[in-house]
Amino acid sequence: MVDTFFDSENLSYKESKYLILPIPYERTTSFVKGTAKAPEEIIKNSFSLELFDSYSEREYKDEDFFTLKSIEFPKKLNIEDSLDLIQKKVKENFKEDKHLIFLGGEHTITLPIIRAYKELLKENFSLLYFDAHYDMRDSYEGSKFSHACVMRRIYEEGIKLTGVGIRAGSKEDYEFSKKEGIKIFKAREFKEEIFRERVKSIEKNIYISVDFDYFDPSILPAVGTPEILGETIEDFTKILKIIKEEGKRVVGMDFVEFSPVKGMPQYSYIAASIMFEAIKILY
Repeated sequence: MVDTFFDSENLSYKESKYLILPIPYERTTSFVKGTAKAPEEIIKNSFSLELFDSYSEREYKDEDFFTLKSIEFPKKLNIEDSLDLIQKKVKENFKEDKHLIFLGGEHTITLPIIRAYKELLKENFSLLYFDAHYDMRDSYEGSKFSHACVMRRIYEEGIKLTGVGIRAGSKEDYEFSKKEGIKIFKAREFKEEIFRERVKSIEKNIYISVDFDYFDPSILPAVGTPEILGETIEDFTKILKIIKEEGKRVVGMDFVEFSPVKGMPQYSYIAASIMFEAIKILY
């Protein structure tokens, strides 16, 4: 079984530049389940990615990537304790000289990651999230730690938020984000010049969270809750290039809410390709 990103044969933690931490956490997925299987499937199907980037003419190596041991969640562990476990593992694996990339799992994993980063980083940082949904509810299906509440909980941590690609949510989501002045770029209404000004105005350090349902389901339908009229991979890379051009420092990234489809490894490969593209642009 392939259990390392790129199926690297020459594993060297010391020499690696990018650390991949699989977080197969799933407790509150409300539509299509299966996000707990996403890290394994994406990693397994990443082996065919080409390591040479024809645009930058840069060649990556298998050993640039080191896949950390997947976090294990005992069934008896409740939600709060599971989130505490994620936070602990993030702190244990954080290294200032390496780029740490988290692979979920449902979107709730972003909350404990952000809590860990608040403790670890000496400088302020903001969060940019790519998502079809606001994720701003106070509670959903009886839980304040639902994937539908994750950005509300992160906002309560004092983190400045910017959402991109939003096109679905409740009235509560909409009213809360508007009341609190949270900047939301709705899908199909993205204006490059406005976004660039937004990027200039926030902290130098940015954490990026990518919910795969940001992308239009015609590109990637294998997600927990697909929403039509989404964004393209070209839109995504354009935004990342703006972040890079404006001199922002990306302190970490997570990729969440992929739900594998049996017999369709192509979707896992696309998800892995999106991850790699983000790495190539930002680092």
